Amino acid sequence: MRYATDFLRNSEQHAKFFMFPEVFFDWVFTKQGAKKWFSKQILYEIIKGKVRRPHSTFVSFRPRKELVRKPTRNDYAVNALADKIKREGSVFLKPTGMMASEGWGIARIQKNGNTLVITVSEDTAFKSLAETLPLGSFRVAGDKKIEILLSRERSIQRVLGEISSARFAYRHIAEREIRMPLYEGRKWEIRTIVQSPERKPTVVGHFAKVGGDNIAANVALGGREEEASRVISGIYKTLYPHKTKAGIGVLASEFFRRANAEAEKAMGAINSHIQRMAEKYITGLPKSEFYAREAAVDITGELNPQTGKIEPVVGEVQYPIFGGAETGLKKFDPVGYRRYKENRKGMVAQGKEVLMHAFGL
Repeated sequence: MRYATDFLRNSEQHAKFFMFPEVFFDWVFTKQGAKKWFSKQILYEIIKGKVRRPHSTFVSFRPRKELVRKPTRNDYAVNALADKIKREGSVFLKPTGMMASEGWGIARIQKNGNTLVITVSEDTAFKSLAETLPLGSFRVAGDKKIEILLSRERSIQRVLGEISSARFAYRHIAEREIRMPLYEGRKWEIRTIVQSPERKPTVVGHFAKVGGDNIAANVALGGREEEASRVISGIYKTLYPHKTKAGIGVLASEFFRRANAEAEKAMGAINSHIQRMAEKYITGLPKSEFYAREAAVDITGELNPQTGKIEPVVGEVQYPIFGGAETGLKKFDPVGYRRYKENRKGMVAQGKEVLMHAFGL
């Protein structure tokens, strides 16, 4: 109560962060260990079946130090991952911890005939991977990429078993590779900012993140931010060099219309989750006020061979937003940025009123 009173009375200095219910989650739930409400794994599960995204499987590997006495504890995860690689051909393995939001720890595992190709997102991971595998059992095939020849004695399961406990310890999500058309040879995604100024999820702006390579579209790993429409139009120009500017514009507009719908559905799924949790755990505060005020939805796309159009695919959702939204919007979507700031101002005032009333201040 004392913390809440001080926070509310000095809300001007906290205005950048002060918004209900996000500030409530940040304060109360962090102190009570309830971050799990919005862990990366939970967010994946919340949007599963609600938006268009690749099929995924959660796998959990034990670190090597925990396997000394129980060497078979990784068998289930290894077999599940091996089956998915055989079925899909190419799988992305992403950690569900916080560092995954910056692209760290991502690996692409491909099966090309009798060869297993593993590409990782940063140099430290590549060094760790090379040091883990038996000497002479692989060859370096490019930047942060190795190839391993498979055989009866050296199966996918055996290779994954060798590297999993050291390189891929703890929990990951394994998902089919999104077969996106690249932008200038690089991975990309559209960061879509969604707010609920009138209680209804509404997209307010976008900017693009273009990766430093064809593995991850993360700025922290050598990527950059760009204007979203420029990226989508650029991809379509590469796909259809003879199309007119107007024709490219029509295709890009359709992509954003459909992408916005996916982003708003993702935030709607988050709101349903928040409502369920509020009904179960929260007392003394109006349940009707428990809905997400803003979220970031990263959307990329796959080329539909039948229509020739890029189909929006949700990569992941960031809620609460930890940062990075304002800078990209301000630089590459000034109209969206002004809308974002104006909405935020109103939602901050609304949140303050909710909490002051709840605490009798």
